[in-house]
Parts: sequence; C-alpha cells; structure tokens
Amino acid sequence: MPEKTPADEQTHAHTEATLPMTSLPGAPRLEAPTSLGRFELKDVLGRGGMGVVYSAWDPSHERMVAVKLLKHASAATRPHLERFARESAVLCKLQHPGIVSVYETGWQGETPYFVMPLIEGETLSEHVRRRGPLPGVEAASLVRALAAALEHAHDKGIIHRDVKPQNVLLRAADQQPLLLDFGLAHDVAQSTLTRPGEVLGTPLYMSPEQLSGESHSADARTDIYGLGLVLYELLTGTPAFRAPSREQVAERVSQGRFEPPRRLNPAVSRDLEAICLRAIARNRAQRFGAMATLRSDLDRFLAGGTVLARAQLRRQRWQQLRGPGLWLMCGLLLLALASLAGWLAWRQRAIEQRLRAEQGAWQALVDDDPTARTTARQALAERAPQHPALALLDQGLPSAAPVAPSTAQQEQVGALLDEAQRELDGMWRQKSHVCLCACPRPRYYSL
Repeated sequence: MPEKTPADEQTHAHTEATLPMTSLPGAPRLEAPTSLGRFELKDVLGRGGMGVVYSAWDPSHERMVAVKLLKHASAATRPHLERFARESAVLCKLQHPGIVSVYETGWQGETPYFVMPLIEGETLSEHVRRRGPLPGVEAASLVRALAAALEHAHDKGIIHRDVKPQNVLLRAADQQPLLLDFGLAHDVAQSTLTRPGEVLGTPLYMSPEQLSGESHSADARTDIYGLGLVLYELLTGTPAFRAPSREQVAERVSQGRFEPPRRLNPAVSRDLEAICLRAIARNRAQRFGAMATLRSDLDRFLAGGTVLARAQLRRQRWQQLRGPGLWLMCGLLLLALASLAGWLAWRQRAIEQRLRAEQGAWQALVDDDPTARTTARQALAERAPQHPALALLDQGLPSAAPVAPSTAQQEQVGALLDEAQRELDGMWRQKSHVCLCACPRPRYYSL
C-alpha cells in the first residue's frame, strides 16, 4: 500500500474524531489527565481535529470503555462545543447493530465527554492495507451492512457526511462492520452548524458537492457517494482519487477522474463495478436516489439476481451522447456511408465497362469484316495473359484472317466460345461479389 499523503488528512480544524478501537501499537501512556469523573483513563486510542479518544476503566460497571472528550475544551469556541454536543446527541438517537452506541454523556468541569463500548478490531483501512483487495462477495457484504446502518441513520434524519474506511471498525469477534465518528453528522431536524462555502471532511473521500463548499446541502446521496468510495477501495485496494497533493485530489474529484475498478482488478464483476460507479457518479442526480436503493441492488448482486445499476449506467451514457456529440457522430457516419457508396458505384461502372468491352471483342470475332476480326484478335491476344479463356479462343483462329472463316472454323470457334463463356461466367460472379451490386450479366457470345 502507498504511503499516506497530505491528501489523506482532514481539511478543516474541527472534523475528524477517531472513535473506539483497540490500543494502537506503541500508543503513549497518559501523563495527564489520568481520570475523568469516575473513569480511570488509560491509553490514547486516537486523536482527531476535534476530540481525543481514550481507553478507560469504569469501576461502576467493572468494564473497559472508550471515552471521547473535547480536545482543549477550556479554549474551545462555541461552534466546537455545539458540534461535539451534537455528535453525542446524534449517537444517542441511533440504535442499530451497525453503529457504535453511546453508554452515557456528561461534563467534567469545562470538558464535555461521552462514553462508548471499547471494541476490539481494526478499521477497514487497516484491513485493506493488511489483506489487499477483497473478493467481490465479501466486499459487497461489508458495504451492504454499512448501507443498512446508514439507511437507519437517514430514516432518523441524520446524514453522516464523513463515510470512509477509517471511520468503519471491523469487529474482531464476528467481522461485523461498525460505523464510527459522527463528528460531521448533520441532523436535518436541526439548524445546520455548517456555513455555506465551508469545506468539511477528508479530500480523498469528499463528494464533489462537499468539495465545492456545499456541505450544508448534503443529503443521503452524499453518504451514498462516500460508501461507493469505500466499496471502490475494498475492491481495488487503493482510494479512487489518490494523488500526491490535495490540489490534485480536488481536481480529480471535481472532474470525476479515476480508473474503473475492473481496470485495476479484473476479478471484479461487471455488476459490482456498475453498483460502485453509479454510487460515485459526479452528478448527484445520477447516483442511487436513496440508501435503500443501493442496499437492494447489493442484495440482488449477493443473491445472483439482476443488478439494476448496469441498466441505469447504460441509460446515462446514452443520454450523455444525446446532443451536439450525437449529431456530430451521425454526420460523420453519413459522410462515411456516402463516400463508400460513391466508391462502390465507381467500381461498378469500371467493371461494367471492362466486361462490355470484352463482350464487343467476342462478338467481333465472328464478324464478316476481316479488319474487325483482326482488331478483335489483337485485343484478345493482349488480354490473353490475364484471361485464359481468351487465349483458348485465339489459338482456335488462323494466324491471319484475310477472308471470312469457314464453317468448320466457325464451329471450332463456337466450341471454344462455349468453353470460354463458362469461364467468363465464373469471372463475372467473382467480380459481382467485389462490387457488391447486382447488375445484369452480359451475354458474351451466342453462335
């Protein structure tokens, strides 16, 4: 896997907050604080732009938990405090097996916090880094479970707005994916804390509308886009828009420029690729309209049924062709057909002229005029290398023809003409195939 680039980092000061996971290897021991109310803080599990997550011992329930508290709470601004409080409130509203739950919330002095289960496992990002691209069925099953969790959130009026592999925890006990970090979540029932033009999220996983400063207008299709990027990474082992800098990432996202999954991993099925491509369509109107629709298509894929995303992609591509591009293609096609028709007509006329000239020469051989016979004989002698039948006829005539041929000579010529006629009929059929036109076949000689 490539090294982490600057484009992987958050773009806003109060965005990412890493939620419960196992202790990171080499995580530093806490010097201060060592407690938060009744909780005995242990190790730092993760740090984000807005909060810090600790493992902690809860003596009241005799269990290990994960405690998230606001970083630098004493110096936090009002928007920071409101956003942190909203995250805990959002999690309290959601009760789904695919979303990390909240045990309790509270304040310790000036520091707000909330408590969650401490879950053993690894993030999807770590899982893909360790294993590489996942088999299609396994990737689809994981994304289908996340789609069900997000569908529950959407039904409650919650838009996550930061769906990415780093915010999905794969529980070690049963490999169940759990959705984490609702720090950027938007509750449609409440006034938004996001100002127009404010850019929130991680560039690699931001939708085009978020990148253009429209995070305040995010809807279910924004989360569908993020989940599509998760599916892309599970199938290919790499983010769709990875680039050395944030500027290049932003350019690729804005243009919708990425390698199709099957180009990076030919083992990906066309149906699953179609689901992925529709989910990460640059235009929101071309994505799945609701998380339930995406989940249903994943169900059909897992059951071996007909995936609707492929037909939808074909319709979208046809609609993209309609317009100036389509008329240009039609004009070029008509021009090519007209040029082909003109060339075929010219070739037909050339073949007809040559065959009719041969017909005239054959008929002149039995003409009473010696001059006409001599001229025809000379013409046929010149054609003899190309036309064996004409050579046979030439050999059947006298070397000079000052007078009209005798009856015996006419019979000899007639027999040769009949044989030559059969060969010329074959020549005509071959030429008719070349010119591709059905023109009347001339009769070269009749005795």
